[in-house]
Amino acid sequence: MQEVYVVPGWFVTRLWHINASGQGEVILPGPSPDWKPTRRRWDEADWPQEMEEQALRAASQARAANIAAFPIQDADWVNGVHVAWNRLGRKVSRNSDDKTMSYSPRDRLTKAMREAAIGLLFGNIPYGSRNPDFPGERPPINPRTFMGWCPRLEALELVFYTDWHPWISGRLMFPVSVFRPIAPADRFEQIPEILDPDGASLWLHQSGWPVLRSLFLATLISVHQRIALATDTIYVSLPDVRDEVCRQLRISAILFDDYLKLAIDELPAKDFPWSIAIESDIREEQTSGPGQNRRPVYLDMIPHGLIGLAPLAEK
Repeated sequence: MQEVYVVPGWFVTRLWHINASGQGEVILPGPSPDWKPTRRRWDEADWPQEMEEQALRAASQARAANIAAFPIQDADWVNGVHVAWNRLGRKVSRNSDDKTMSYSPRDRLTKAMREAAIGLLFGNIPYGSRNPDFPGERPPINPRTFMGWCPRLEALELVFYTDWHPWISGRLMFPVSVFRPIAPADRFEQIPEILDPDGASLWLHQSGWPVLRSLFLATLISVHQRIALATDTIYVSLPDVRDEVCRQLRISAILFDDYLKLAIDELPAKDFPWSIAIESDIREEQTSGPGQNRRPVYLDMIPHGLIGLAPLAEK
């Protein structure tokens, strides 16, 4: 795949370039979940002040989650979203004679934000730079192909991404691989066939269980407790826990599945006296709409959706 498209290695490098200080974490903003505008007619083709306010709010929320994960200036961001908004409106108008058709401003703004973020961050020339890092006039990916590449690169354990992080509106993504001349064998797996222009190999972040065990268990418990406190329930969304644990530890979703199985086998432990329970029940939001596309957590090939953790009472 790398030989044919060159995209996998380039994509990893671009993430690190966008946010070198934050280990490649990048956020493509989306509208806030609490924004629920009413439907509009297609002939209402203006760019309301409300849309600009929502675009700026989304950018502010992304920076609040990680200030370096969204480096686009507000003026460039609003202009990019505005242009995409108008293009999406013209596209539908050309395909329909019924000018009374209605549309969801939220869906349209979500698509416009995604298109603008991809255009600004994943073009031939890195945002804020003058020199291209990809040959040719056309960018290596566009909004349509971008949506196809993310799950491929996730399956290869090159990147992690999610559109459903519990505390981030939009798409969160970060590399779980890096180009380095050399890396610790107990933390990384080398892919010697893929080299960057400087000759460095691609390394997958694949820490062994003994290396990451204590940190994984502590992070799993901490994240679960935070979500349980926010939702006021012991059994919380396992994918939500997975997304934040992977974010903190910079591990792939596949590696999380492996580590969770080991955690279930070990808990309760002397150093972690906690009980753990996993349920295969799937929450309603994961069985309809966009949530159907969310990757579940697999244990022994069976998808699981809920996790409960509780400290054992002292004897």
